[in-house]
Amino acid sequence: MAFRNVFNNNYAVERAPRLNSVRTVVYSESGAIMKRPERVPFGLFKVLTVVVVSVTIGGFISKHMAQLLEENEWFVPDEDDD
Repeated sequence: MAFRNVFNNNYAVERAPRLNSVRTVVYSESGAIMKRPERVPFGLFKVLTVVVVSVTIGGFISKHMAQLLEENEWFVPDEDDD
């Protein structure tokens, strides 16, 4: 009985640990069970770090470009635009 359960597809799926996975394909074309997807450690921390650094660098560049435009009078808002 135990030998039969090892090759039963439901047995392999039941024994797999529950992960929050979005992958919907479990079996390959030949019918073999695919490998478990690799988990990325500190995934949320990496995303937040990239977002914060990108917004900071973008703000820095924008501030300095606005100063450059105003110093060279390439773009100076008119006060007569009422």
